[in-house]
Amino acid sequence: MFGELTKKRKMIVFLGVIMAMLLSSLDSTIVSTAMPKVLTSLGGVEYLSWVFTAYMLASTISVPIFGKLADIYGRKPFYIAGVVVFLLGSALCGISGTMTQLILFRALQGVGGGMMMSNSMAIIADIFPPQERASKQGIIGAVFGLSAIIGPAIGGFITDNLNWRWVFYVNIPVGIVAIVILIIGLPFVKDAVERKIDYLGATFIISTFTPMLLAFSWAGSKYTWGSKEIIGLLIFSLISLIVLIFTESKAKEPIIPLSLFKSATFNVSVLAGLLMSVAMFGISAYVPLFVQGVMGETATNSGVITTPMMISAIIASTISGQLISKLGKYKLNAIVGFAIMSIGMYLMSTMGISTTHTQLIISMLVLGFGLGLIMPIFVIAVQNAFPHKMVGTVTASVTFFRNIGGTIGVAILGSILNAQFKSGSASVIPEAVKKIMPMEQQKIFETPQTLFNSDVISQISAHLPSQAVAMFTKLLDDLKGVLSNSIHTIFLYCMFVAIAGFILVFFLPENPLRQTNNEEENEVSSEKQELVLE
Repeated sequence: MFGELTKKRKMIVFLGVIMAMLLSSLDSTIVSTAMPKVLTSLGGVEYLSWVFTAYMLASTISVPIFGKLADIYGRKPFYIAGVVVFLLGSALCGISGTMTQLILFRALQGVGGGMMMSNSMAIIADIFPPQERASKQGIIGAVFGLSAIIGPAIGGFITDNLNWRWVFYVNIPVGIVAIVILIIGLPFVKDAVERKIDYLGATFIISTFTPMLLAFSWAGSKYTWGSKEIIGLLIFSLISLIVLIFTESKAKEPIIPLSLFKSATFNVSVLAGLLMSVAMFGISAYVPLFVQGVMGETATNSGVITTPMMISAIIASTISGQLISKLGKYKLNAIVGFAIMSIGMYLMSTMGISTTHTQLIISMLVLGFGLGLIMPIFVIAVQNAFPHKMVGTVTASVTFFRNIGGTIGVAILGSILNAQFKSGSASVIPEAVKKIMPMEQQKIFETPQTLFNSDVISQISAHLPSQAVAMFTKLLDDLKGVLSNSIHTIFLYCMFVAIAGFILVFFLPENPLRQTNNEEENEVSSEKQELVLE
């Protein structure tokens, strides 16, 4: 199979995969920076969240579907098609004339991103044996960390010096180079045996997880958790999930085979990856909020403040991958990684109004190192536990559930934060302020975003009697304390999530990593494959 490729050709393919993944991972951070200018140009601020939700939904749902299709028909056409679809979506986003068009084209981008995401790790699995591929996946983990560091700076530069549309156009030259490299270097492998597509499975995956993700994205922000909209979406999702399980149990080629859940390696890896994702996304979402709302930094500085965590994660991910490749074992890395991550979360939970930048940086360095050690592990463990013919399916399944977990986790943490802040803010507003301030203005203080919205604060101050200004200033300081306590609760929950991951990975089976893909192929020798080296 791919083991017949020369070392030079393997590295060419690896370079193409890295470029494609950098393309996808950079996109989200660059686009976030440009959104204020996008809103100025297109309007539609009420649809802002959909620019990100559309991409997230489309990419998450696409992962398991295209992972399975690539197992059947070969990874090369689907991976290259994913880059093409992503570039087409980028070009269309750049020429969008309305916010509706931008949202639709972001969804198209998301489909391309999902196609790439579902197959990148599987391609690495094709060209490198399990023990050797760990170091490569550590590098890919570092690529994601690097994109989080340089993305905001690139987005800001492009937006300030060119035009917001170029945050999408910039993808095109990089993508074209990636396509050329992949066309030249990536072999085409597919099953010689005819296999069926699970159309029903694909349909019910979409109908199950789309309303589920929407419910958790909207709950606590657009709608209350107990609203008919959220309850309706969750009930629909649950009914569809029951049908999906029945459908997949009967399908000859299920997109998500239920047999995967008989494997302890798969179950532990999925759950541990989900917990890691919850903690990681929780920190990414609420550290900037802490820096702006409690420490009083600007939005620009709050975006840059997570850089130490990402640098630490990049270093640790590379080290972890190299150690796994050298030793052929991964369980100890997972245990140590979650232990360090738990310590980092504890340090984050001790932060408050008096926290210095040095304390924040040390906490994030510790946390990032723990995250980095874990990043390459679970995909490697699962790929090593199943025959090579299933590598795309199992890789996509782990990625899929990790994304689901991150989305649901951040939504729940957000609801906890809002509830904590609303309760705390009600207790610190003095009765004198309540008497002179209209009820509508008092409701503004129920959300933490008020603390770093200088326009709102200025408008309120301008309409207050002079004798109430000092009282209002004290109220803002008290609200910072409320926000600090609320975020403390979030970081505390994240610490418990990390501790749960630490306990869980003790149950992760330690299957020695195979040193060649040929051993995998011997186990499935009945599966005929054809290799076309182009």
